[in-house]
Amino acid sequence: MVLKTTRVNRPVRAHIYVQKGRVINAKAARSIGIPATAKEALAVGAIDVLKGKLESFSSQGPTADGRLKPEVVAPDNNTSLSYTAGGRTQRFTGTSAACPHVTGYAALIKSMNPEMSAPEIRRAVIGSVRDLGQDTPNNRIGHGHIDGDKLALRTPERTPPEADQPPPEAPAPNSEADQHAIQSIIDLLNQ
Repeated sequence: MVLKTTRVNRPVRAHIYVQKGRVINAKAARSIGIPATAKEALAVGAIDVLKGKLESFSSQGPTADGRLKPEVVAPDNNTSLSYTAGGRTQRFTGTSAACPHVTGYAALIKSMNPEMSAPEIRRAVIGSVRDLGQDTPNNRIGHGHIDGDKLALRTPERTPPEADQPPPEAPAPNSEADQHAIQSIIDLLNQ
């Protein structure tokens, strides 16, 4: 096997496994790759929406320099009208299915807090997750599963309250249409 690099200006560590003449991902740990390993990237793992389990193909950290990845997980194995065959709706799997959930989640946070910066939104996404009963954060599921119900506990200035503190007031939507749109997104995230 020959690997040729172009436009690489730093050392690269490659973990390559071959089985029966085919390149495979032999282990889940440390399987996360570029671009998810970027410090600014919010890496997303995939949880099967039907089984509630981490997908076997969902990349895991840590990164080569020891950072936690992924930061959060979101559902995959979803149905989508844009993913059909012969007029029948098909299941959409993978982190390519999970990432749009997190994008919508971040957009919902931004709509509730228009003044938030990208790093603040990133922290809000990470801070508004559901614990999956595992020792989190970890390099399998990050900090947990995105959860629309947790957004009511967020404000731009704070992380979720401690158990002995009452939750802060959620930012009020600007109109009845805003309220309806926000509730629709929360309902979709919780399906």
